[in-house]
Amino acid sequence: MLKILLVAKGGNSAVPNQLLTCRDYQVRKIGNPSGLLNHVREFNPDAVVVISDSPDGQLLAGLQAVNRSIPVPVALIAPELESSSINDFIQAGANTLILDNPEHCRLDGMIQAAIAQFKQLQALKTALENAYVQLEDRKKIDRAKAILIKTRNLSEEDAYHTLRKLAMQRNMTMGEVARHIIALADLFK
Repeated sequence: MLKILLVAKGGNSAVPNQLLTCRDYQVRKIGNPSGLLNHVREFNPDAVVVISDSPDGQLLAGLQAVNRSIPVPVALIAPELESSSINDFIQAGANTLILDNPEHCRLDGMIQAAIAQFKQLQALKTALENAYVQLEDRKKIDRAKAILIKTRNLSEEDAYHTLRKLAMQRNMTMGEVARHIIALADLFK
C-alpha cells in the first residue's frame, strides 16, 4: 500500500481524494501547504500529490523545503499554470506536472510516473556525486604520488604501488591514504 500525502487547495480536490481512497492507497489530506515539510517528516509518504486551482509561492516554498530536506516524488495537478512557473515547480521537485482538470487525471499512472521519474533523478544525482568523489580522489592520488616522488625519490609507478600497498594494509581507499599523505606533507611544510 502506497502512502500518499494529498495537498488539496481549491474546489477541485474532492474527486481525486475519493479516487485515491477507493484504491490501494493510504492517504493523508492537507489543505494548506505551509507545513508541508512537517507533514512529509511525520507521514513519510511514498509520494506527494498536489492538486491546486492556482499554485502559488507558498506551495512553491513548501515543495522547495521538502526537496532540500527530504526528497520525495511529487505530482502536481493544476488546471493551468503560467509557463514561467512550470520551471519553478520542476526546480522545486515536482516530478510530474499535469495541466488539466483533476477529475480527468489518471492518478495511478501519474503517481507511478512521478515515482519512476523521482527514482531516475535520484540515481542520476547519486552517480554524479560518485563521479565527483572519484574525480576528487584522483586529484588527491596524483598529488600524493607527486609528494612521494619528491620526498622519497620514487618513480611514478613506485609511488602508485606504495599508495596502493598502504591502502590495502590499512584497509582504506587510495583516496583516503592520499588525503593522509597530503595532510602530513602540509603539516611538515
